[in-house]
Amino acid sequence: MPRAPRVPRPLLAFALLPLLSLTVTAQAPAAPPTQPLFANLTLPLDISRAKIGSKVQARVVTPWTGAGCVLRLGALVEGHVSQVERRSKTAPRSAFHLVFDTAECNRQRNTPFNATLIALLGPADAPPGMGKAPSLTDQPALTGSMPTAAPTVAPSPTSGFRSVEASAAINQDVPVGRTLPTQWKIGMVVDCPMNLAVGTGAEGGSIVWSTTTDARLEGQTTLILIAAPPSAPTPATPTP
Repeated sequence: MPRAPRVPRPLLAFALLPLLSLTVTAQAPAAPPTQPLFANLTLPLDISRAKIGSKVQARVVTPWTGAGCVLRLGALVEGHVSQVERRSKTAPRSAFHLVFDTAECNRQRNTPFNATLIALLGPADAPPGMGKAPSLTDQPALTGSMPTAAPTVAPSPTSGFRSVEASAAINQDVPVGRTLPTQWKIGMVVDCPMNLAVGTGAEGGSIVWSTTTDARLEGQTTLILIAAPPSAPTPATPTP
């Protein structure tokens, strides 16, 4: 019986490359979607009282799940002021830098939770208007739908931030005549006389600033945050 011709090993390996590529692609997990997090400041934040290290607290107004963290309605998201800039004759800008680093994940207070402030919405009784957020050419043009009804259910866990559809809402009544955006862009400020520079401040925080008045955020200002994905564990260095 004649023997089948042998295929040289280099040619066999080359022939298997497409199959190996398909196998690796099929096993690669899809990146989890990024959901915006909406939380209301519990107290006003004013430059006259703020100092480096001052605590900042906000309460979640629509349930959020991501990166192994579940934040129920009313859960705390906490951070601190990482830098302050006070107005002077030579420096007209008044600003504080905000970093958010812990949250009440899974009902556990002070759980490490890194989030970036990307947009601001003034409280329900704020005068209407838009802040002049700077153009952030180094930031991705992400947008997300802002809830506009009474709190009912959480945002869809299957939507990415570019197309998030949230039927839950910020925990405040929308006054007659007040129009809220349906899409939120990084750096957007609505019904708040401040400006916002995203992720450019001390410790990687976002900067709330103004050159016409002292920096201040009223209580119940809605913070729109994006949580950073958890960092991958550093592999152990093998001992020689």
